[in-house]
Amino acid sequence: MKESKYSEKEELVKAVSVLFLKYGLRSTSMDDVAARLNISKKSIYKYFENKTELVNSVMRFREAEIMRKWEQLASGKCDVLQLAYAKMKIFPKFFIESTKSNYYDIKKYYPELYAEFLQRRNENLNTQVADFVRRGSEQGLFRQVDNCGVMVMIFVKMLQVFSSPEHQDFDPYTVDDIVTGIFNLFIRSIATDKGIETWEKLLRDNPDEDTILNMFPCINTACDTGKI
Repeated sequence: MKESKYSEKEELVKAVSVLFLKYGLRSTSMDDVAARLNISKKSIYKYFENKTELVNSVMRFREAEIMRKWEQLASGKCDVLQLAYAKMKIFPKFFIESTKSNYYDIKKYYPELYAEFLQRRNENLNTQVADFVRRGSEQGLFRQVDNCGVMVMIFVKMLQVFSSPEHQDFDPYTVDDIVTGIFNLFIRSIATDKGIETWEKLLRDNPDEDTILNMFPCINTACDTGKI
């Protein structure tokens, strides 16, 4: 009998997350998980009654990893516009394009899990963006906006397009084009003169990926799709 090398539930979930990203969620059965991880099915069913429970755990694991990385980024010394630029340039490549097929499979085959995921994701986004605006105001980069809640809601709604698989065909534009447009619209709508000057300088300087990774070392692990 094969013994599991995954002694903890989180270790197993992390390994399965890699499989789902590589082979697709729908096409990776419990038999496939056991075979590709070289463990017994008993080792899987020790923690999960069925694949639905496993999918749910993988989704929550990815969400927790993304939130942890966001908190690491937000706790750094860079201003909010440097942080926004890093997210705009780096995260779409690793968090949107790499999970597109998984979004489709979850919505089609696990609609209840998908609905729960959207609710959690929207709550997290609202919290992140509200904190982002508050910090930007404290740094003198954003204005005090009377309808700030409305602005946050609009920004979050625009970002929601990336969780709808049927709306991810932006031809002739790329995902990067769409993300850049969303960030530009939002930041320019609430930025002070200082904020606009700072943002435009970032756009002109256009730091490459290596420079951004040096600014935010923890992005290196966040962008390893084998780990989320």
